[in-house]
Amino acid sequence: QQQQQQQQQQQYLLAQGDTRIVPTWRLKERMKTVGVGMILALNVGTDPPDVEKPNPCAKLQCWIDPTTMSRSKARERIGERLEGQYARWQQRSKLRYRRAVDPTVEDVRSLCVTMRRRAKNERLLLHYNGHGVPRPTIDGEIYVFDKDHTHFIPQSVLDLRRWIG
Repeated sequence: QQQQQQQQQQQYLLAQGDTRIVPTWRLKERMKTVGVGMILALNVGTDPPDVEKPNPCAKLQCWIDPTTMSRSKARERIGERLEGQYARWQQRSKLRYRRAVDPTVEDVRSLCVTMRRRAKNERLLLHYNGHGVPRPTIDGEIYVFDKDHTHFIPQSVLDLRRWIG
Protein backbone atom coordinates (compact mmCIF):
# COMPACT_ATOMS: atom_id res chain seq x y z
CA GLN A 1 0.00 0.00 0.00
CA GLN A 2 2.83 2.38 0.87
CA GLN A 3 4.54 1.62 -2.44
CA GLN A 4 1.30 2.29 -4.28
CA GLN A 5 0.99 5.67 -2.53
CA GLN A 6 4.54 6.57 -3.52
CA GLN A 7 3.82 5.71 -7.15
CA GLN A 8 0.65 7.82 -7.10
CA GLN A 9 2.55 10.73 -5.57
CA GLN A 10 5.27 10.43 -8.20
CA GLN A 11 2.68 10.36 -11.01
CA TYR A 12 0.95 13.42 -9.54
CA LEU A 13 4.24 15.34 -9.36
CA LEU A 14 5.07 14.45 -12.95
CA ALA A 15 1.59 15.55 -14.09
CA GLN A 16 2.17 18.91 -12.37
CA GLY A 17 5.39 19.39 -14.34
CA ASP A 18 7.65 18.54 -11.39
CA THR A 19 10.72 16.73 -12.71
CA ARG A 20 12.24 15.85 -9.34
CA ILE A 21 13.48 12.31 -9.16
CA VAL A 22 11.97 10.30 -6.36
CA PRO A 23 14.71 7.99 -5.03
CA THR A 24 14.01 4.30 -5.44
CA TRP A 25 16.94 3.18 -3.31
CA ARG A 26 15.22 3.97 -0.02
CA LEU A 27 14.09 1.10 2.12
CA LYS A 28 10.52 0.07 1.48
CA GLU A 29 9.93 -0.68 5.14
CA ARG A 30 11.43 1.18 8.03
CA MET A 31 14.23 -0.70 9.72
CA LYS A 32 15.62 0.02 13.11
CA THR A 33 19.36 0.03 13.74
CA VAL A 34 19.86 -1.91 16.96
CA GLY A 35 23.61 -2.19 17.27
CA VAL A 36 26.97 -0.66 16.41
CA GLY A 37 30.03 -2.84 16.02
CA MET A 38 33.31 -0.94 16.14
CA ILE A 39 36.43 -2.56 14.71
CA LEU A 40 39.31 -0.31 15.71
CA ALA A 41 42.67 -1.36 14.29
CA LEU A 42 44.47 1.57 15.90
CA ASN A 43 47.93 0.17 16.60
CA VAL A 44 48.58 3.26 18.73
CA GLY A 45 52.11 4.60 18.50
CA THR A 46 52.88 2.88 15.19
CA ASP A 47 52.36 4.50 11.81
CA PRO A 48 50.82 2.43 9.01
CA PRO A 49 53.59 0.85 6.90
CA ASP A 50 52.25 2.04 3.54
CA VAL A 51 51.66 5.69 4.44
CA GLU A 52 54.25 8.42 4.48
CA LYS A 53 53.45 10.72 7.37
CA PRO A 54 53.71 14.43 6.63
CA ASN A 55 55.23 16.82 9.12
CA PRO A 56 53.33 18.41 10.81
CA CYS A 57 50.41 15.98 10.88
CA ALA A 58 47.20 15.41 12.77
CA LYS A 59 47.57 13.51 16.05
CA LEU A 60 44.11 13.43 17.55
CA GLN A 61 41.77 10.47 17.31
CA CYS A 62 38.26 11.10 18.62
CA TRP A 63 39.71 14.35 19.99
CA ILE A 64 42.24 12.42 22.10
CA ASP A 65 46.00 12.72 21.75
CA PRO A 66 47.16 9.09 22.14
CA THR A 67 50.77 10.16 22.70
CA THR A 68 49.90 11.62 26.12
CA MET A 69 49.09 8.24 27.72
CA SER A 70 49.94 4.56 27.57
CA ARG A 71 48.96 2.57 24.47
CA SER A 72 46.37 0.48 26.32
CA LYS A 73 44.81 3.53 27.98
CA ALA A 74 44.71 5.39 24.65
CA ARG A 75 42.98 2.44 22.89
CA GLU A 76 40.39 2.22 25.64
CA ARG A 77 39.72 5.96 25.74
CA ILE A 78 39.42 6.26 21.95
CA GLY A 79 36.93 3.38 21.92
CA GLU A 80 34.90 4.94 24.73
CA ARG A 81 34.91 8.34 23.05
CA LEU A 82 33.77 6.91 19.70
CA GLU A 83 30.97 5.02 21.44
CA GLY A 84 29.96 8.23 23.19
CA GLN A 85 29.83 10.07 19.86
CA TYR A 86 27.49 7.47 18.38
CA ALA A 87 25.34 7.61 21.51
CA ARG A 88 25.11 11.40 21.23
CA TRP A 89 24.07 11.20 17.55
CA GLN A 90 21.42 8.58 18.28
CA GLN A 91 19.95 9.85 21.53
CA ARG A 92 16.47 8.42 20.98
CA SER A 93 17.47 4.87 20.22
CA LYS A 94 18.85 2.30 22.60
CA LEU A 95 21.74 0.98 20.55
CA ARG A 96 23.92 -1.88 21.73
CA TYR A 97 27.60 -1.18 21.30
CA ARG A 98 30.36 -3.68 20.92
CA ARG A 99 33.95 -2.94 20.07
CA ALA A 100 37.06 -4.85 19.14
CA VAL A 101 40.25 -2.82 19.58
CA ASP A 102 43.33 -4.02 17.70
CA PRO A 103 41.41 -7.21 16.87
CA THR A 104 42.44 -10.56 15.45
CA VAL A 105 40.42 -12.31 12.74
CA GLU A 106 38.70 -14.38 15.44
CA ASP A 107 37.83 -11.24 17.45
CA VAL A 108 36.19 -9.70 14.37
CA ARG A 109 34.30 -12.88 13.54
CA SER A 110 33.08 -13.20 17.11
CA LEU A 111 31.93 -9.56 17.21
CA CYS A 112 30.00 -9.90 13.94
CA VAL A 113 28.38 -13.26 14.72
CA THR A 114 27.36 -12.24 18.24
CA MET A 115 25.88 -8.95 17.08
CA ARG A 116 23.90 -10.65 14.30
CA ARG A 117 22.54 -13.26 16.70
CA ARG A 118 21.33 -10.59 19.14
CA ALA A 119 19.95 -8.28 16.44
CA LYS A 120 17.92 -11.02 14.74
CA ASN A 121 16.64 -9.41 11.51
CA GLU A 122 17.24 -5.78 12.45
CA ARG A 123 19.91 -3.53 10.96
CA LEU A 124 23.46 -3.25 12.33
CA LEU A 125 26.12 -0.63 11.73
CA LEU A 126 29.72 -1.77 11.37
CA HIS A 127 32.38 0.92 11.91
CA TYR A 128 35.98 0.18 10.88
CA ASN A 129 38.97 2.37 11.67
CA GLY A 130 42.19 1.02 10.21
CA HIS A 131 44.48 3.85 11.28
CA GLY A 132 47.35 1.66 12.40
CA VAL A 133 47.28 -0.92 9.63
CA PRO A 134 47.94 -0.91 5.85
CA ARG A 135 45.32 0.54 3.51
CA PRO A 136 42.57 -1.77 2.23
CA THR A 137 43.55 -3.86 -0.80
CA ILE A 138 42.03 -3.59 -4.25
CA ASP A 139 40.59 -7.08 -3.66
CA GLY A 140 38.34 -5.76 -0.89
CA GLU A 141 40.37 -6.74 2.14
CA ILE A 142 40.95 -4.79 5.33
CA TYR A 143 43.68 -5.57 7.79
CA VAL A 144 43.52 -6.94 11.32
CA PHE A 145 46.19 -8.56 13.49
CA ASP A 146 47.46 -12.07 14.06
CA LYS A 147 47.02 -13.50 17.56
CA ASP A 148 50.46 -12.26 18.68
CA HIS A 149 49.93 -8.77 17.18
CA THR A 150 53.14 -9.09 15.19
CA HIS A 151 51.72 -9.34 11.64
CA PHE A 152 48.91 -7.80 9.64
CA ILE A 153 46.34 -10.28 8.37
CA PRO A 154 44.10 -9.39 5.38
CA GLN A 155 40.41 -9.87 6.17
CA SER A 156 37.97 -10.14 3.28
CA VAL A 157 35.04 -7.74 3.38
CA LEU A 158 32.99 -10.60 1.91
CA ASP A 159 33.69 -12.61 5.08
CA LEU A 160 32.56 -9.63 7.18
CA ARG A 161 29.38 -9.44 5.13
CA ARG A 162 28.74 -13.16 5.59
CA TRP A 163 29.33 -12.99 9.37
CA ILE A 164 27.27 -9.86 9.98
CA GLY A 165 24.43 -11.06 7.75
